[in-house]
Amino acid sequence: MDARREVDRLQHVEYGDLFEFWFRMALVQTSGLALFFYTGWVMSLMWIGVYAVTHVVYYGCLKYADRCPSWGAVRLVSVSFFVMLLAYFWMPAFLMVQEDLTLQIPAAAALGGALVFLIRRADTSLAMCYLEIASVGVAIIAVDILALARVQDMAARLVMIFTSMSLFAYFAKAMLAARKQRLEAERAARLSLQSQKMEALGQLAGGVAHDFNNILTALNGSLELYDLVEDPAERADLIRNCRETTDRAGSLVGQLMSFARQKTLATSLQDVSEVLRSTAQLGERLLPSQISFRTVCSHEHIVAQVDDGQLMTAVLNLISNARDAMPGGGEITMSCSAWQADKPFVVAGGSTLPPGRYAEISVADNGTGINEDDLPRILDPFYTTKPDGKGSGLGLSMVFGFAKQSQGGLIIDTSQTGTKVSIVIPCEPAMAPAA
Repeated sequence: MDARREVDRLQHVEYGDLFEFWFRMALVQTSGLALFFYTGWVMSLMWIGVYAVTHVVYYGCLKYADRCPSWGAVRLVSVSFFVMLLAYFWMPAFLMVQEDLTLQIPAAAALGGALVFLIRRADTSLAMCYLEIASVGVAIIAVDILALARVQDMAARLVMIFTSMSLFAYFAKAMLAARKQRLEAERAARLSLQSQKMEALGQLAGGVAHDFNNILTALNGSLELYDLVEDPAERADLIRNCRETTDRAGSLVGQLMSFARQKTLATSLQDVSEVLRSTAQLGERLLPSQISFRTVCSHEHIVAQVDDGQLMTAVLNLISNARDAMPGGGEITMSCSAWQADKPFVVAGGSTLPPGRYAEISVADNGTGINEDDLPRILDPFYTTKPDGKGSGLGLSMVFGFAKQSQGGLIIDTSQTGTKVSIVIPCEPAMAPAA
């Protein structure tokens, strides 16, 4: 088990659901205040104060572990969590032995809620599980000691001890079982991920090998013909074909590197609308006569820090995908606009982009849409719905890699009436109109 992964898990289980966290904190604080107004005990205020301080210490230890992840830091987090649990448990344990039923019932609810919370956490660290079990054991023993002092009948004492020990044993068993289930689930997820990686490598071997084989076949054929022909013009054509073929090989390698985000982008401030107008002229040449093409671009200047060459390549890939989705003909629309995101938003692949101004470059078709079974995997490297040997499946992956490398992402909207894929990248603030 990796220390980095354990620290991330602890942060998620404690602060992943902020509503639950703040609700829990508010519940403890209001309970302490209600107890103070009901009993007048100053120690009820001390309880909420000590609990708050220990939680701040726990938070600090967790942040330290986040900066310097190690198993030593994880153990420090475990100890601070154990201290925080003791700071919480002592008050409900004390209230459980009071004669006032009004105090006993909330105390039982507080203890029960804490047990449910600990089991739900399902901590994977064995040391942390043992510390949590120990903290509950300390609370149960404290209740037993205080309660047994008031009970004289031996049979009643034995029943109390047996009941409390049974509760403790069942809780310990539930904690360890929850830990085991979480570890098994994580192991199954890792095995599934490894299987998907192997499948992706298989698709890479098939698709890329086919593409390179076509390139080598064309290159070899041109070179063989060069030795057979004597006409200088024909020889010049064959040399030109060889150069075009090597350019295709370079383009394929570039797509691989773009997806891997290892290809350096030569970014500069560009007017996205102008780049797309140039792209439109190239895009129309990719389309057969039965597919119409139109461009809808905003009249405003949309300026973004972007590699214009890679942007053109990405959009041409989207146009090619749209063309392949409509073998019987249809319409492709390329558009661009700018908009302001007032809050974070999720893009394809699960990433979240921050608020800000974004340029959106879209390519839409009116084909049959993406199959629901294929949708979860369309961004996977080398995944393609085309027949074997018809392509490496790098087109959309390349676009995805370019968008992420440009600090943006993809938005994919598909239905039975067509698909729209949008590249969103940060852009400069809108320029005020000239006076």
